[in-house]
Amino acid sequence: MFTVRQMRYFEALVTTQHFGMAAEMAGISQPALSVQIAEMEKMVGAPLFERMSKKVILTDIGRRFLPVIHDVLNRMGEFEKISSTSRGPYHSAWRIGIISTVAPYLLAPLLPAIEKHNPELKLEILEARTETLHQKISAGSLDLVIAADSFPDERLTRHLLFADKFYLASSSEDKDCAGGLPSPEAIKPERLLLLEDGHCLRDQMLDLCKTGNFRKEFSATELTTILQLVSYNFGVTLIPQLACMAEHKNRHLRISAFTRDKPQRKIFLFWRNRTPHQADYENFAGLIRQAVTPLLAEAEKLVNAHKPAA
Repeated sequence: MFTVRQMRYFEALVTTQHFGMAAEMAGISQPALSVQIAEMEKMVGAPLFERMSKKVILTDIGRRFLPVIHDVLNRMGEFEKISSTSRGPYHSAWRIGIISTVAPYLLAPLLPAIEKHNPELKLEILEARTETLHQKISAGSLDLVIAADSFPDERLTRHLLFADKFYLASSSEDKDCAGGLPSPEAIKPERLLLLEDGHCLRDQMLDLCKTGNFRKEFSATELTTILQLVSYNFGVTLIPQLACMAEHKNRHLRISAFTRDKPQRKIFLFWRNRTPHQADYENFAGLIRQAVTPLLAEAEKLVNAHKPAA
């Protein structure tokens, strides 16, 4: 039947919905990937994917194979990890995925902490959106995920890392926000700037602001881009506490706490239930908290120092 390699190619194509992107993810040429997918379809006797003009989607038979392939790859990943356990938890690099609104701000303090306290630990880091990370950890191609969402998956263990407060980001020239706002709901919908669809931070902002209306002519893939637009008074947005120390250097950006509500998101570390490294991952969670706590404290001090006068 299918080889493990073919199943990994299948998973890559499901994730990207594009032969070229799947080939890049799998580290092979596009013709080679196409040949392997065609070979799988030949063995099944039916198409696994429906080829459309700009993407591919699973056929009915492909959807039936998907959970089986995910389960096999998950078990293979656990087999590989178990086989190296006797040589210690750090024999091979840990594959960790981090959502893009956390990765750049968390890695800055975390990597030096690892080098200082646990230099034998090596990480292979993937920055991606929540949905992609969920697929990859479920399929066994990631060992750990740091994300703000709680995955609805009983096969995963979640470990709370920290609470990440939301502050109001506005331009220093924005007179409407000069005195602060009581809550995210007070933001004018037509002034709200968001990340593009697919980011969990976007969904969290919409939920907190309790609106479906926002500036649809502006969207971005990176929080830094949104904050640049805010600094030039094109709108306002919410900024996580984790990002404040990196982003406050923009002198045109005003970061302020809400005067009434204290909105926040929770950041978790996820791993598969069957891992033999649960104790090691729990220790790693402690190291993350140790690394990020001073950064969060500095951010809160910074915001409190710029509270508007009563």
